[in-house]
Amino acid sequence: MAAWSRRQVVKIFTAGTALGVSSLAHAETPLRKATLTVGGQGLFFMTPYLAVDGGFFKQQGLDITILDVGSGTRQAASILGGSAEMSTLGIEQNMQADARGGSLVAVSSCFNAFPMSIVLSRKAVEKNGFTAGLSLGDKVKRLHGLRLGISSPGSSTEEFVRTLFLARGMTPETEVSLQPVGGGAPMLAALEAGGIDGFVWGPPFSTTAVAKDNAMVVIDAMTGEVPEFTNYAYLCLSTSRQTLETKRPLLLSAVRAFAATMTFAHTQPDKAAAAIRHRFVEMDDGAYRQAFDLFVKGVPMVPDIEEARYTKTLSTLNVSLKPSLSVPYSQVVTPDLAHEAMKG
Repeated sequence: MAAWSRRQVVKIFTAGTALGVSSLAHAETPLRKATLTVGGQGLFFMTPYLAVDGGFFKQQGLDITILDVGSGTRQAASILGGSAEMSTLGIEQNMQADARGGSLVAVSSCFNAFPMSIVLSRKAVEKNGFTAGLSLGDKVKRLHGLRLGISSPGSSTEEFVRTLFLARGMTPETEVSLQPVGGGAPMLAALEAGGIDGFVWGPPFSTTAVAKDNAMVVIDAMTGEVPEFTNYAYLCLSTSRQTLETKRPLLLSAVRAFAATMTFAHTQPDKAAAAIRHRFVEMDDGAYRQAFDLFVKGVPMVPDIEEARYTKTLSTLNVSLKPSLSVPYSQVVTPDLAHEAMKG
């Protein structure tokens, strides 16, 4: 599908009613309750946060509870096990599950950028000689011997580190020790306790570590410095095929809420930043707004999952997988809901 300009998006969608106010169409109708799982706290979950805090789910007649289950593995389990109707899950995990005959299905885009960075303690930075002006290749080499916290085996945090080494002809297992510790909060705690030398995550935990002057972001995919992770499809709204079959109207309403959320994020960024500010109280105002302005660029313009981005993501995933995956777009993505939502 051709790329959409901001003008086209604004023409097709409107942000709906005022922030936090539901539409009159649902004023007297009981809201449909549903659960959406996430795998930690981070600005890359901006789309579901805004859909709740901006009232866009409510405008569609939905009462959505966002539940943090701590990792992508648990997110997948939540929707396959039926404890959640949907999850904002890494599309790589959909690919791997569906390649093994699983029943995950991606129905909407959610975040089109790879939001992870490698954060090192000040001690590790000094010990391994990280200085300003190093090339990406030199930075990767200087990670040698470090203990890096990741969320879980098979996660995008692990994929990021493995890809950095493998794409440059190095073997991750001999270069670094990857330690699964959970999401951003336990990573930060482990860094402060000295149990790891660094971790793979983004704001608010990367910025908190830096603000305390005990850490430094040494590699940041959001800045575009890692070519393998540009033009990327990262998070998608995922569900099970059974839920898609039995609760299609609910899921369509959720995708429509995402569509309005995306327009709101791009056309009213000041209001969007204010709407989810309460979720990041550990960040000071300056750090929060700087991070928000960077991460809002990862919010898609429309809910359609572009096949070109899917192909790039699959190509990057295959750098770290042996044997590689060959899973077509049509097996992982069901675009019907997004296309219907884009009609208005």
